[in-house]
Amino acid sequence: MKNKKIFLGIMLTFFINTAFSDSLKIENPNEFNIKIYYSDNLVLNSNNKFINDERHPNKNEKEIRVIVDNGNILKKTLMSSADRNSNSKGCNYSMIITKNNGWKVDNVISESSCSPSENHYDPAKESITYTIINKSPNPVYPAFSVNKSNSFVADSISDFIQPNESRKYDIKDKFWRSIGIKNGKKVQTAIFEPFEQEYIKCSQLELVDKSKNYIFHEDGKCTSIK
Repeated sequence: MKNKKIFLGIMLTFFINTAFSDSLKIENPNEFNIKIYYSDNLVLNSNNKFINDERHPNKNEKEIRVIVDNGNILKKTLMSSADRNSNSKGCNYSMIITKNNGWKVDNVISESSCSPSENHYDPAKESITYTIINKSPNPVYPAFSVNKSNSFVADSISDFIQPNESRKYDIKDKFWRSIGIKNGKKVQTAIFEPFEQEYIKCSQLELVDKSKNYIFHEDGKCTSIK
């Protein structure tokens, strides 16, 4: 009986704490410096591409302030769940913040008294191109993996890139459309070397949010160039 009471006490504490929990998930593809304050208390300082913060605000922490690149990109104030009643679900938000395509915040399963969603994000705002340059002595295929790593599909529509030639891809390209690549998707780029029968990776999985250039070198390596 004693153990049962202890268990019930633990579960009650868990549900009470969960009820007041706030969360903020941020997608930060350009790796801006992001500071999160609860009122004037700095609780997180990060440049990570993916940021996840969860906490229980005290009664004086009524605002969540998000400062991006010292305010040069964004200053945004959101309501916290401080002073909500015991049935509160908390204030739960997700954000994406980009250099060229704007930002948005989504109110995710929150109380109506939390801050509303705002959408200032336009992934089609910029004409994004991926350029592949072949400096090797062999013809090669560009290849892409969509939304997961190392699951490449080689371009069988436009065929080889010959030595000392290049090819541009954008969201209107037939091959990109055939495998579902568009702005805001995550893509990994590679070269398929038909003579070696292997994929040479040019990048990790990354957001399609800006133009990128890759060069396949004579030594068989693929690198990003600016």
